[in-house]
Order: sequence, then C-alpha cells, then structure tokens
Amino acid sequence: MRKIIAVIMSVLLVASMLAACSQPTRQTGGGGAKKKYAIIVKSTGNPFNEKQIEGFREAIEELGEEVIAKHPISPRRKRRSR
Repeated sequence: MRKIIAVIMSVLLVASMLAACSQPTRQTGGGGAKKKYAIIVKSTGNPFNEKQIEGFREAIEELGEEVIAKHPISPRRKRRSR
C-alpha cells in the first residue's frame, strides 16, 4: 500500500512540474524598456570590489541592459572598539 501511494505521489509531482514548466512566461514592464541591474559595495579602493564591479558591468552591458554601481565616496576608516 505504501509503494502505491509513493508512486501516485511521484507521478503527481512530475505532472505538476511539467505543467508549470510548459506555461509561457509573461513579460513584465514596458515593451522595449531596458532592465536595470545594480551592485552596491561596502568599501571603495578594495581591489576585489573594483574587479567585481568591472565584471558585473561587462556582463550586464553584454546583455544590453543598464548598470547601476554604487559605492561610498571615500574609503571608510575602521573604528576601534573600546
């Protein structure tokens, strides 16, 4: 009896996954409006963050979309804990 229930549940699960994947996706937003992607980093002057922003910008511009990159104006000094 348990095997029959397990098989029925498996078939229902697969059927629901196929039904969900076969539906066409809807377009959101305006007709030809570019999507905007943003990256926000915590610090300025960090070589890792600079490369991260550069790679992000290249990837998004390759798709033809708009990039917004935000970072602090000046590097932050670490506060000493008391």
